[in-house]
Amino acid sequence: MRLLFIFVAVILILGCSVSNNSEISRLQNVLQEKESEIEELSGTLRITQERYDRHIAALHDELSILTNTRNNMTRPNRRTTPIAETYEEALEIMNSLGIEDVVLERLIINGETFTVIEVIEGWIAVGLDAEVNIYDIPNESGNVIKIIPYKNEIQARILGISEETYQLRYGNEHWVKIMMDDHYVGWVRGENTRIEAGGPKYYTNRTMWMWDNFNSFFI
Repeated sequence: MRLLFIFVAVILILGCSVSNNSEISRLQNVLQEKESEIEELSGTLRITQERYDRHIAALHDELSILTNTRNNMTRPNRRTTPIAETYEEALEIMNSLGIEDVVLERLIINGETFTVIEVIEGWIAVGLDAEVNIYDIPNESGNVIKIIPYKNEIQARILGISEETYQLRYGNEHWVKIMMDDHYVGWVRGENTRIEAGGPKYYTNRTMWMWDNFNSFFI
């Protein structure tokens, strides 16, 4: 009887030991799985952080470029002594010197060619006095990509103007190519834009030369 009791006790101890070993083994497997998940999540987090850092660095670089462009592209605060007395004389001198506007691109719209020329200027105000449509091309037949409500105004980076003009009651105007804060690029009619300071509205190579050298030049 005593031997039977001892045998049963041994069996129970061995059974508990096996059970404990199985539970420990199961817990170790769970721990390994969790460690693998943690390692995988850490890798994903590291990659995401690297992408975020690169994106922030790119935004800082772009902001720096835009700030420098705005600071550097300022209008001259004084004019030189004019060298031409008449517009025809100024035009002749300018042409003889080879002063030409920089052509950025040429667009074919409704069978007509539009020449886009460079404007040496950073920013221009758009809107305020009327509801303003921003188009995808320099023509009202294009798609409206943004609307500036009446009495609202935005500051946009000016990229160029159409060399071709259209007639208004008080004179001629250009289509203006702009980049907005959301980085959308579009076209707006020139009468819906304005500059803060005096001088030519659009600083191209030719208008800058005329402003400096022809005392009756206005644009």
